[in-house]
Amino acid sequence: MSNITIEDDRVIRVLNNAVEWMSNADNQERMEEFDHVGFEAADVKANGWEFKKLMQAELIERTYNANSGSYYRVTDTEKAEQIIKVAEQPRQTPAEKVDGTEELDPEELFVDVVGRTKPKKWLRRTISRQEQVHHLLHGPPGSGKSMMAEDVAALPTAERVVLSGDGTTAVGIRDTLRSNPQYLIVEEIEKGSKHDREALITACGEGYVKTTQSGVNEHVQLDTIVIATSNDLSAISPTSLVDRFMSWEFTQYDQAEFTEVCCEVLPRDHDVSEDLAQYIAGEVYSTLGSTQVREATRIGRLADTTDEVDELIVSIK
Repeated sequence: MSNITIEDDRVIRVLNNAVEWMSNADNQERMEEFDHVGFEAADVKANGWEFKKLMQAELIERTYNANSGSYYRVTDTEKAEQIIKVAEQPRQTPAEKVDGTEELDPEELFVDVVGRTKPKKWLRRTISRQEQVHHLLHGPPGSGKSMMAEDVAALPTAERVVLSGDGTTAVGIRDTLRSNPQYLIVEEIEKGSKHDREALITACGEGYVKTTQSGVNEHVQLDTIVIATSNDLSAISPTSLVDRFMSWEFTQYDQAEFTEVCCEVLPRDHDVSEDLAQYIAGEVYSTLGSTQVREATRIGRLADTTDEVDELIVSIK
């Protein structure tokens, strides 16, 4: 049986989510009623590679498998809890280590993102050297930028904020930055309020955040690297905020790139055969005119044959 080392932080996080899902009373009742019921990847915030490691270590097992989706269960809850407990203990690190960054191999990031060679290279370089260079990934939905941001957001020293105009305030941004996280992921930065943008301009441009504690104003110096995403660069205001970032434009995938993504994601995450995944990618791209992997995923979860793919395509066109 393979071992999971405590350095596998993202795997441990998924395992912890799986144990919590298994301990939920409603879920336990459903599992007692139906032998095949278990958690899906979305339930425990997992990508395919974490499940692969957990299955190799015989810590989870697949209880149901179909094109519509797969279910999993923790094989030994007590053992899983012991592994999690060990992982949560403070690690002994050499004095020369800074925030544990030497434990991270940046080359392991963004492996599921097709193309995008330059932004992948320079984001990896930023993370490897811990240089305080901020990056803005902008382009249409389904172009790979969110996948890259999510990879960094999954790191144990990262914080994530989704801006929605009225749902997040500068207090929220400032409170997040006050802890000086190693990485701050800001999604849909164009939707931020004026106060959000002002907080980010100061953080990215001057390297500090202004906070108020018990009526006393203070400046907290930051080492944080900010990685932001945007669906519409022109909607970001003021332009001085954009100037704080190294900007990377993500164009829509061409057919070959889209097919490559689908042939990676659909078989791995939804047990679709590679031939069927390739057929789905071709139909979504040519007939629907879409490069949305989500669209291909929805079809892949329902259709078992090429005829059923055609039927769905005609129905939703």
